[in-house]
Amino acid sequence: IHTYAAARKRGEQAPLNYESEAIKRDGTRIWLGVRAQMINWQGEDLISAMVADITAWKLSELAQLERNNLFRQIVENSPVGIALKGVDGSFRMANRRYRELLDIVQPDITGKTNLDFVPAAEAKIASDGDGRVLAGGQPEERSYEHIRPDGSKASYIVTKFAIADDTNKPMGIGLILQDTTERDRVERDLRESRASLTDFVDVSADFYWQTDAELRFNYFSPSLEQNIPIEIKELIGGKVGDTVAPDFQASQPLQHIGRHMNARRPFRDLVYQRQGKTPGESIWIRTSGKPYYDENGEFKGFRGSSTNITETRALQEQLLQSQKMEAVGQLTGGLAHDFNNLLAIIVGNADLLQANLSRGKNLAKAPQLTDSILRAAQRGADLTQQLLAFSRRQALSPKTIRLDKQIDGMIAMLQRSLGAPINIEAISESGLWPCFVDPGQLENVVLNLAINARDAMPEGGALKFHMANIDLDEYAAGHAQVAPGDYVSLAISDTGTGIPEDILDRVFEPFFTTKNPGHGTGLGLSMVFGFVKQSNGHVTVSSEADRGTTVKLLLPRAEAAADEIAEVPASIPKASGECILVVEDDPDVRTLAVAFLSDLGYSALEAPDAATALAILEQISHIDLLLTDVLLPDGMTGDRIARQAPDYHPNIKVMYMSGYTRDALIHQGKLEDGVVLLPKPFRKADLAQKLRQALD
Repeated sequence: IHTYAAARKRGEQAPLNYESEAIKRDGTRIWLGVRAQMINWQGEDLISAMVADITAWKLSELAQLERNNLFRQIVENSPVGIALKGVDGSFRMANRRYRELLDIVQPDITGKTNLDFVPAAEAKIASDGDGRVLAGGQPEERSYEHIRPDGSKASYIVTKFAIADDTNKPMGIGLILQDTTERDRVERDLRESRASLTDFVDVSADFYWQTDAELRFNYFSPSLEQNIPIEIKELIGGKVGDTVAPDFQASQPLQHIGRHMNARRPFRDLVYQRQGKTPGESIWIRTSGKPYYDENGEFKGFRGSSTNITETRALQEQLLQSQKMEAVGQLTGGLAHDFNNLLAIIVGNADLLQANLSRGKNLAKAPQLTDSILRAAQRGADLTQQLLAFSRRQALSPKTIRLDKQIDGMIAMLQRSLGAPINIEAISESGLWPCFVDPGQLENVVLNLAINARDAMPEGGALKFHMANIDLDEYAAGHAQVAPGDYVSLAISDTGTGIPEDILDRVFEPFFTTKNPGHGTGLGLSMVFGFVKQSNGHVTVSSEADRGTTVKLLLPRAEAAADEIAEVPASIPKASGECILVVEDDPDVRTLAVAFLSDLGYSALEAPDAATALAILEQISHIDLLLTDVLLPDGMTGDRIARQAPDYHPNIKVMYMSGYTRDALIHQGKLEDGVVLLPKPFRKADLAQKLRQALD
């Protein structure tokens, strides 16, 4: 007020207007608007003032200022370029990002135009766009390239829109500038990558496929039609298995692929067979696949590749046939050597025995001679069993067993058999699952491996049996030859010389041996492999030079409880007056069987063929048991006689004998339930035990 009064006295005429913040008696803060002016009242200079409460207006003004400041900060710090132009094309404002994108270093470009910052050609493009927006009133979005000071190019998208007043008269232009340089580069690279991938797919010998989440095929590469005689359109929408003719035998491997896909597990190098272009022609396909998911982890389907390997398999089969012929030659030599040795023992001792008996001399040596004959014959029988095991043609009688008890029961026998100073240890994890396997054949396998271990430890060492439960689901995903599921593992480890790395992959090959010629057929580990595979298991071998070897048997878990191991009677069981019909085409074997039966107290009838046997069954009123060879002349089998025998004797029991059953009585490598089989060759005690098993 005093300042204003002094100004008026100096002749200044402007009124006084100001705003002031005041505090009321109750402490409330208010804003006051004051308007004052100098007046002369009765000859005296006075100041007239008008005061108004402007609190509401002032608070609104402050809020608007705050909003304007906030808006300026948002615009200035926006990640996209923002600018305003007048209708004359000059800038009214431009935020920091806009200036950066156009490489403008000045902080304020008000009143400037594009010509001040960019080349003339680029400025003209911008000016033309401004004119179109102002003339048409519609927003415009365009892409263009900006040349930077260093000569590099940047890609932008600019969006322009007209700004009008309340009367819709254009007042200027708004601009939004976005940098798309990196996005355009990624899109360009992606297009090039797709083009390259398409080229690779088109020229590849493989064909590629994709399914949806329902595992229905929704894509095949064009090369499919070069590999399989079927059009792609016939397969789209189908599932695994639809690529194979319904009458073609390829169900098992395709089911394996289907299990992987249903479980959403990747699979690799699974092979299946399908019908070719002509009836009887086969095509072999190797396929791999893996599941794929979207960015949210949701399963979308499978993608994979497949290869026509028909020609490759043909070459492999030719090579395999060549190897087989070579192996047969090696086998023949080994078998001839071993069997000639055995026959020399049998023939020589039989000759001595016959000579002594005819002269009535040296009869005290007869037991020694017969023992030699029996031992040689048993060795021959063992050799044929090895051959059958290797070929997976042995008749298995699997049972549910406790592997730890089975191994514990063998320790004492192994300690005696191995002879050398070898420390044997058996370790089993707690809660070991039962497994389903032929216990007798398992013992043969364990003994075979133990003997191999002994031979690798001539100075003695340690032999360890380690048993554990194992889940092969994950392992099976990458190994098509292994079925997923629960297994019981038996690892047999020694501390011997180990197996050289260059032959480790060959140890399971049939007829392969590192022993000197004449010291084995090379069927030992092949027999192990054949037995384990026939038992639906898996076997691996690992070795390290001078550290030892580990052979691991993986045997399928059994769901049922382990069977009790029956005690073997100490004495030979005798007959109870039963009548036995012997059907055997070999007269010497038939005569031997009848002699054994008579010696055991049975009455025996004999038939050389099926027709004679059926006639006897029809004519004789009482027969307790049919003892028949499995394979008979004229294409007949003992099983066919056994099926007809109850027509004549409803309560008759049946027992088979055979040196090789082929596929009779065997289902998936195992004896059918309830079948009693006496393997040839057999001794009287073996026959007696099996007879009581069948009769009782």
